[in-house]
Amino acid sequence: MTENRRNIIYCDSMLRVNYIALSKLLNDFDYVRDSRYQEFGEYYPKTYPLHSSLERNGLRSGVQERGGLFIESVLAGNAIQHNRIRVTAADGSYAESGRVTADGFNYRFSTLNRNYEIVRFTGNDENGVAAYIHAYRDQPLTLHFIGNRTVNTALNDAAKKGISLSFELSTLLLDIEQLKFEKERSEVLIRYLESRANSLQQNKR
Repeated sequence: MTENRRNIIYCDSMLRVNYIALSKLLNDFDYVRDSRYQEFGEYYPKTYPLHSSLERNGLRSGVQERGGLFIESVLAGNAIQHNRIRVTAADGSYAESGRVTADGFNYRFSTLNRNYEIVRFTGNDENGVAAYIHAYRDQPLTLHFIGNRTVNTALNDAAKKGISLSFELSTLLLDIEQLKFEKERSEVLIRYLESRANSLQQNKR
């Protein structure tokens, strides 16, 4: 029981630190939630606004309220049915997503004079691409859209910064969720041990 009490104190201490960091980091994000369809909202980095991301080929990013990270590839003017991306650096290193199948977050559409393809990568499909961009954010990076053929473009600084911020926010939110879980688990265990001890004492009477 003593160990669980120490764990609660540790979790409370770390949660205070993390909530201070979270409050500061959220200044760099817009919160978006459509109450008709979403129970939880999403955070989008202000440095790479969602409404302007269709104007260029590249990557945009966001973070779900519980910490889940996602990256969306936006390709305009080229109908290649892309379902995978790769990001490469000049030193030959790279990160590559998994192959994404069609779902509600992936869509292709056309206007009078342009085709658009938007694919969302999350969880295992994201495959560490955001962490790679965060690590190489100060270096030139090339984005490869992989489909029926491959289209390449430079990943601009705004996208790199936005994805780096999203990676940091996701990491922080997931840490907070884990600390809350660990604290609650210790509290439940303490209640169980106290209840068991009380029950044993009553049986002795």
